[in-house]
Amino acid sequence: MSPEKVIDLPDEADDFYIQLRKKIRNYLAKNPNAKKGSEMLLFAPDLFYMLIGLLRDTAVPKKFKKLILIAVTYYIAPIDLMPELLLGPIGFLDDTALAAYIIHELLNHVPESVMDKHWPGEVKLLDALRKILDSADKVLGSTVWKKLQRKVKF
Repeated sequence: MSPEKVIDLPDEADDFYIQLRKKIRNYLAKNPNAKKGSEMLLFAPDLFYMLIGLLRDTAVPKKFKKLILIAVTYYIAPIDLMPELLLGPIGFLDDTALAAYIIHELLNHVPESVMDKHWPGEVKLLDALRKILDSADKVLGSTVWKKLQRKVKF
């Protein structure tokens, strides 16, 4: 993460981001055969970080903040389509897909410079979104993926 991209997150969000990163890295280290979705899972903390930044950014139109809030809430909700309580870190796959879907759609409405400012990932944002969205149907299954997409209306 480059220094100019660091944003001041509220303590709770910062803690969630750090804990999520640790959980996923530990899970993948202990489960080297968890190939299905592992690349997608690694983007989960970065997307959460970006969503919080976009939510707090005054350059993002208010009408889109509701969608961002949906994605943030989905990350922290204990029960969703793939609950983390039951599945462990693998349960963040649906959260990651929903966040990527919303962020991808926001690219049509929010200046690229605003989006890039909040992206802490090492891979370019568009490349990360493309990888996630291209594999979401296969990793999640088409039923789950379609249910997630129906949660969001642009």
